[in-house]
Amino acid sequence: MAIIVKRLMIIGIFLAIYVFLSLWIGLKIWQYIGRFVPYLNHKLYWIIYLLISQSFLLGKLLTGHLPVQLSRSLILMGSYWLAIMSILVLVLLFTDISNAIFSNFNIFQNSLLSSPLSIGIFISFTTLLLFCYGWWNAQNVKLSEYDLKIDKKAGHLKNITAIAVSDLHLGSIVNKNRLEKLAAIVKETNPDIIFFVGDIVDEDPEPFIEQNMKQVFMELKPPLGMYAVPGNHEYIGKKWNEIFDNLHLAGITVLRDEEVLVDNSFYVIGRDDYYMEHFYRQKRKSLGEITHNSKEKSPMILLDHQPVALNEAAENGIDLQLSGHTHHGQFFPNNLITKKIFECDWGYLQKNNLQVIVSCGFGTWGPPIRIGSNSEVLKINIAFQ
Repeated sequence: MAIIVKRLMIIGIFLAIYVFLSLWIGLKIWQYIGRFVPYLNHKLYWIIYLLISQSFLLGKLLTGHLPVQLSRSLILMGSYWLAIMSILVLVLLFTDISNAIFSNFNIFQNSLLSSPLSIGIFISFTTLLLFCYGWWNAQNVKLSEYDLKIDKKAGHLKNITAIAVSDLHLGSIVNKNRLEKLAAIVKETNPDIIFFVGDIVDEDPEPFIEQNMKQVFMELKPPLGMYAVPGNHEYIGKKWNEIFDNLHLAGITVLRDEEVLVDNSFYVIGRDDYYMEHFYRQKRKSLGEITHNSKEKSPMILLDHQPVALNEAAENGIDLQLSGHTHHGQFFPNNLITKKIFECDWGYLQKNNLQVIVSCGFGTWGPPIRIGSNSEVLKINIAFQ
């Protein structure tokens, strides 16, 4: 019951903030832009604005009650609005602060630059410029390379090259074309093993199935296999079994609180998502329960979607933990928030004998826009003792 109340409180706070910002932005757009548009009266403006600004919530809430294409179109439109909204919050705050400073010091007063229309043009141009940059930045994938050493013997293996990808969010927005771009990057690196660190499919498996995305995964044939763990988005849509079945058909081993000994050389341990308890009141196993049969002298690589249990990993002899989830905020200044929430929200961290790498993620949640973060694929060169 406490978990449900906590979730409802979080949702309520989020909705209150979202509605407040939507109304504030709506008033500002009318003040600086809307009232100068020919034939657009106040009532028509608010009808159009509210439809656009609430389309994401409408699409999500009415999924299953509307025709599929209509709900997807609403979600797509709403996703782009979320990006524009994030940009507008910053641009409008900058505009209001600048206006206050200029007014206080009597700068640009009674000039063309201080007119609402001029300010509206500035807001429109700046928002469009940042939106285009964010879209371009999200499409350009960065290959982040790490050279690591694990001081344990791994059978006959002296070193391996691993590719790790988190937060693909495959669906209607991050589609098969984007997945094929990822596959091309992976093939160029010729990895020994591939890890998918959660949020592979974005809630609804239908676009994954319709676009036959599994075929792209099947073309990747690393000699030591492909392994994945669930993220929170596999569970949100309540179709996780269908998602996991399709990943299995694509040749990916999904690890849910279990471990596997790879090539009789090293262990790959996969944890179920941390939010399992929040969504379904079902706790995931402790790391000690999962690894109690492991040979301590063998290297242990942990896949855990959210970087939230680093102390537990360090205490249980994990050598390398790979995580994602944070997107490094995806939009500035969200990265300042994720940095406060997580001990490591992006990049590399050494914690005693534990090495941690947290990825920005390949895909995006909501709009395919990134400002202040990159879309990335991890290439990890691991040398064993």
